[in-house]
Amino acid sequence: QLMSEDDEELLDWVLEFNKFDLYTKADVRPDVEKLWPYYQALIDKYLPGKLCW
Repeated sequence: QLMSEDDEELLDWVLEFNKFDLYTKADVRPDVEKLWPYYQALIDKYLPGKLCW
């Protein structure tokens, strides 16, 4: 058995909260090119300068 008694008790909660996972439930993948300017503006505003990725 891989789950402890505590794990089994928490499993119901995990399954309940999985319903609210908005990121993996979308049928269509986001258009990165369209979203890029929005996120780039946030990066420029809050993390000005050059980032080392």
